[in-house]
Amino acid sequence: MDDSHITLNPSQRQRLLITCKHIDKLLGDVEETLNAAASRSVFPNYVSDITPVQRKTIEDYVARIRGQLLQVLAGQSLAPEEPRISAAHSINVNLTFVEIAIADLVPNYMRGYGPVSQEGATDLNGIVAELQSAVKELLRYVLRPRAGDLRERVEKLASQGWDVEALQTLANIIDRHGLTEFRPTTSMLLDRAEDTALEIAIFGRVSTGKSSLLNHVIGADLLPVGVTPITAVPTRIGYGQKPLVSLWLEGRGVSEHSLEELASFIDERLNPENRKRVRRILVLYPSERLREGIIFVDTPGLGSLATSGAAETLAYLPRCDAGIVLVDAGSTLTPDDLKIIRALTQASTPTTVLVSKADILSKQDLERQIAYISQQLQTEFDTELPVRPVSVMPSRAALLERWFAEELSPLYERKQRLLQESLARKTLMLAGAVRSALDMVVSYPHPEGEDRLQLEGIDLELRRSAGDLQTFQSDLRRTTEEIPMLRSFIVNKAADTIADLWRSEREVDCAEVLRNTAAEVALEVAGEVRGKLSKVQELLQQELSKAATLLSSMDVLRPDDFQVLAEMPMFHMNRRNDFARRPLLRGSGRWFRLRAAKRKVKAHESGLAQALESFSRLLYSWGLDASSDLERRFDSFANRYRAQLQRLLLDRNRTTIDPDRVRTDLENLSKMFVADITATNNEAIAS
Repeated sequence: MDDSHITLNPSQRQRLLITCKHIDKLLGDVEETLNAAASRSVFPNYVSDITPVQRKTIEDYVARIRGQLLQVLAGQSLAPEEPRISAAHSINVNLTFVEIAIADLVPNYMRGYGPVSQEGATDLNGIVAELQSAVKELLRYVLRPRAGDLRERVEKLASQGWDVEALQTLANIIDRHGLTEFRPTTSMLLDRAEDTALEIAIFGRVSTGKSSLLNHVIGADLLPVGVTPITAVPTRIGYGQKPLVSLWLEGRGVSEHSLEELASFIDERLNPENRKRVRRILVLYPSERLREGIIFVDTPGLGSLATSGAAETLAYLPRCDAGIVLVDAGSTLTPDDLKIIRALTQASTPTTVLVSKADILSKQDLERQIAYISQQLQTEFDTELPVRPVSVMPSRAALLERWFAEELSPLYERKQRLLQESLARKTLMLAGAVRSALDMVVSYPHPEGEDRLQLEGIDLELRRSAGDLQTFQSDLRRTTEEIPMLRSFIVNKAADTIADLWRSEREVDCAEVLRNTAAEVALEVAGEVRGKLSKVQELLQQELSKAATLLSSMDVLRPDDFQVLAEMPMFHMNRRNDFARRPLLRGSGRWFRLRAAKRKVKAHESGLAQALESFSRLLYSWGLDASSDLERRFDSFANRYRAQLQRLLLDRNRTTIDPDRVRTDLENLSKMFVADITATNNEAIAS
């Protein structure tokens, strides 16, 4: 069509376009009014006086008017602008403002309206925690790519050979009845099934060749190497189509960097004491050895030469799929090595000891060394652990290939099998929880009187429990910020000890006394933090158990659902001897000895200050991670109980659940349990 039909000038056509856009917005307001009137808003603006038939008719008229607007614009060769704002982004922005509004309810801000009692502070912290948990859950759902495609993700797993029919049924039931409290669990099960990575952590003393070995395995010089401590923080290395470094700094989001920048963050020489506050590093590299999903973790070295990175390693002791402890062929297992091996075996993590630099020994000497280490492990742990020689030298390349083929490949296959078994088991547990929630909808009478008070009481206690967790995190920050301030106390205490030792000993290692004194004080502070967290943990478990009992829920907490991180960070101060003879007789009184001891100890005050700062950061990071993990576990149950409590306490007319459809789905869930029992019995007969 040519432009001969255009009868308006450019300004008039622009005015027409603006007017039609304004009319469309007003029609959108009409739709919003219809939606608001029919919504279950806590603070409704409109009386719901539009019948379903009227609503349908109004929506049809709105659609017709919009069609006419398009025709009018087309008559003047005009068209609406294409949208430029992402709906997901807009929702994200609004939810961020919701988070800001919730944060204004914390006790510190509410004190601006008057004094807040201890009980009031706990209630406010609980309100903030409960609301933030729900909003964060929604944010994760909105920001996740293709967040709503649970069905598509399940079908993809089925095409890969996974038995996910039961999970598919559950996903449909959860979507159909709006059981949003179960979506995170369903999504988590799918995440675990889709994550085929095998995380292997490499541990060892300084200069055992961890970084050199990993560089050789990967086929590129990614990690800095040296005879002094190099790796400052644990570094994950996985497969990527192109080289990339992703970095997480304390208090900041993720940032991306080139491989050339990697050393500036992980090299102890360039990032001493991890002063750049690096929390996590992920390196992606197109190595064929990593293509199948293996992720290696290079950890800071342990031992007398180690820096604060050693504390990072002890704090890390990751929930890895396998642990590799590297031992120099010219050495044997040290207490540090045994400590790591013990922690890994206690966590039921497959553990292998690799004898590095095998090329420096003759064949006979190497065999004797492996036999000695194997015997050492047998004596220490009363079990056989694999001990294998490796070398990065081309002449011994076969050793590395054999380790890869005989140890890592079978481990990868075993993990996939265990993942499928775990998915089936946890799907059945989820089915029980969903069945409990639906059964309550149709069988639990609307609570009145004492029953209602009990339900309201447990809802309040769940909220206050969440507040106790928030209080712990606030106290944690204060406690860890005070650790560097203990320097003078530690110096004086160490000087007292040295002065007393000089009464009976001619010579005392002042540096060792200072290290031990600081370690004792640090251990005491860490013990207090862990004790407080354990009390909060017990309280959370009690409240969740009470809620499950009151709701007669099958969705019951198990002991292993609430395991706080086992390994706490250890205080670490660089080892340096400083022997000092006791003062001469001329002034051998205690005051004179104490004064001399303080002079000796103060020579190490700078190293003590750095060690305390490092331990303060590590303990805060541990406490925050442990309490956040506890919060996540608590919320996973509490949010489900809260949703059930809401369905019971709110007006039944305000819910979207169809009782007839619920009964049908309950029958389907019962069939699922019967099918599982039958399959289990068949397996028992076959075996």
